[in-house]
Amino acid sequence: MKIKDLAKQREEKAKDAQAALEGVLPKIISDFNLSIGKPGVQFFEGLDGIKQVLEDTLSNNQEKNILSFSDAAGYATYLKDWDLDYYALKRKKLGIKEQMLIPNNPKGMEHMYEYPAMDVTEILFVDHKTFPFATDINIYEQKVSFVTFSDKVHIGVIIENPEIYKTMLSAFNIAWSLAKIQFADIQPGWVKQ
Repeated sequence: MKIKDLAKQREEKAKDAQAALEGVLPKIISDFNLSIGKPGVQFFEGLDGIKQVLEDTLSNNQEKNILSFSDAAGYATYLKDWDLDYYALKRKKLGIKEQMLIPNNPKGMEHMYEYPAMDVTEILFVDHKTFPFATDINIYEQKVSFVTFSDKVHIGVIIENPEIYKTMLSAFNIAWSLAKIQFADIQPGWVKQ
């Protein structure tokens, strides 16, 4: 009887060790790839995975700055309470500023109207018919993260690579500059200019 108990204990410890290894292995592989010059890429699934991706924008952000092509309607649909009651408030508390380009669809605009971190957030709405973002892109701290909300799947990806970061930073800055001119007339009065 005791041998069976001992074997069962060891089996449980082995399962725990395997689960712990599976949890950190993607990060270890990503860090190794970075050390040999390959981009570090991490994949996440489900809403909890998306939360992990978004947490990274806060916990690994010494620059205290995020540039985003934001799917605010996706947040409103799938993570409204978490975004408004946790993420936005934590970002505000940490003093992390964010510039957001957001399609002006009704659901996204309503979500942002309620947004509690407007004093550290600069928004430019773009025409949702011309630019219907289906993915949220965050550019920060030499990283680019992608979050996709859909009825079928929730996926997050973090890519850490200086060249990809610089390219996406340039793309955002071009888009921001053009949006300030092209969409000045569609900005609601409650958005600080």
